Amino acid sequence: MTTSANAQVFVNPAMPDQWLTSVTTTNAGVPVSSPDDVTINCDMLNDGKGNAIKAIAWDEGSRSQQGYLYFEDGKGNTTTYKVKGVHPDIVLGDDRDRLGVDYRVAVTYIDPGGYPMLAFYKLIMLGTPSFTVVPLNVIQLSTNAA
Repeated sequence: MTTSANAQVFVNPAMPDQWLTSVTTTNAGVPVSSPDDVTINCDMLNDGKGNAIKAIAWDEGSRSQQGYLYFEDGKGNTTTYKVKGVHPDIVLGDDRDRLGVDYRVAVTYIDPGGYPMLAFYKLIMLGTPSFTVVPLNVIQLSTNAA
């Protein structure tokens, strides 16, 4: 029996990674007086059927310690997830156990204690209104705060 690799077809993101400094953020919708830094990051992947799976990670600035993950499955179904931390970086990949059906996500970020973290998620039920993100595990990458 021969097995072959399933190559992933990447889609060039329309928006490259950005780390914005001196941004005026808000607290409960009210602009804060001192600027903060905000991170936004994205990745896109072709599902093999001509649909782009989109992933966007961003935070509200270092003072908030609140990050967000947004996913769109190529059929217009969306799901979101909150991450307690800042400076997220996100990467999409095919799930090797269910190629072309489910997808994996890796997100690095800095937790509120200042430690670099790596979190894994699974995207399931793509192409349906039940599309969702399932947290898998989180690994602390260092014993030293960033």
